[in-house]
Amino acid sequence: CEIIRQRDGVPPEDLPVFREGTKMLSNLLSAELPNAGFEIGTKDSPFMWQCGVWSEGGEGSLFERVQPGHTGDWALMMTGRGTRVNQVAQSRRFRVEGKTRVRVRAWYRTEETPAPVFSLMSYDAKGERLQYDYSPKSAPTQDWALAEHEFALKEGATSAEVLLRNGAVGTV
Repeated sequence: CEIIRQRDGVPPEDLPVFREGTKMLSNLLSAELPNAGFEIGTKDSPFMWQCGVWSEGGEGSLFERVQPGHTGDWALMMTGRGTRVNQVAQSRRFRVEGKTRVRVRAWYRTEETPAPVFSLMSYDAKGERLQYDYSPKSAPTQDWALAEHEFALKEGATSAEVLLRNGAVGTV
């Protein structure tokens, strides 16, 4: 672990995250969604998730790991800004081989008018994308609410990625 840290130049302040992350490496392609509670990561980046903006006009949108979460110590806060918000937090791939469905659940609350949405992309054994499906929009709410959607997997799916999305100005 120390040799890899020195080679990759992990700053000392990120060492606790790095150590936790190395424990999770064996789960990169596990049957579970990695770091689903955002418990491990840096201030603006949950480990094993990629956060970004997919559309021009959403510049200035923010991602931040905040405390407290609904059921854990942490939550991911997505704040949409700009004229065309399309924020996404995309998981690493995880195995779904032998499964026919994937259920995604998340506790959320909003400020202003965000419309949180789940997406799922599945892939075959060659890594070719088989599907890119969306859940219905969840209703804005200032109180914690459970959003849940079950995706039917396309035949031949062996891995998948979950995307958490915010498509409006405001915070989710």
